[in-house]
Amino acid sequence: MPTRHVLSAVSWLTILALFPSYLRAEEPRALPPGIAPLAEGMRGQLERLQVQAAKIRGLPFKQPVLVGQLDEPALKKQLVALFEEELPAEKLLPLERAAKAFNLIPQEMDLATYYPKLLTSQVGGFYEPKKKYLVIVDREGGLLGPEMAKRVSAATSQRLSETALLHELVHALQDQHYDLEKYGHD
Repeated sequence: MPTRHVLSAVSWLTILALFPSYLRAEEPRALPPGIAPLAEGMRGQLERLQVQAAKIRGLPFKQPVLVGQLDEPALKKQLVALFEEELPAEKLLPLERAAKAFNLIPQEMDLATYYPKLLTSQVGGFYEPKKKYLVIVDREGGLLGPEMAKRVSAATSQRLSETALLHELVHALQDQHYDLEKYGHD
């Protein structure tokens, strides 16, 4: 009998050695530096939208989505860094030349300067699949910005904001089930 217990113990130790992730305690999830915790007033809305996202997609959330917020200057800084990483000058210059050759952009336009500005004005939120968090942009005029807020009613602005947030929550939900980083994400 003692041999059976020793073999059982050795079997379990072997299994645990083959799967070291079981030996680690799960790291606490935290927002990266520079991303502020979500404003208290947004939490209820986000919880309601998570329920809707799960219902629409037919998938439950496996864990709560980590959500924070950035102001526009911080967003622009992040987008510039991401832009430089994903599209360095050696890749960007040929694209810029081609766009200018076909008169798709003005000859004097500098895409490295213009594109991050454009994205900053257009992004209301984003899901980061590598680090598993969602960011909402905190800006004047709400999620959609001051220009859009002037053009539409408050109710329409609210619905558009909720649609954008729902879209990003669906990315988070998909990531929890299908690993967006593995398949690519846009």
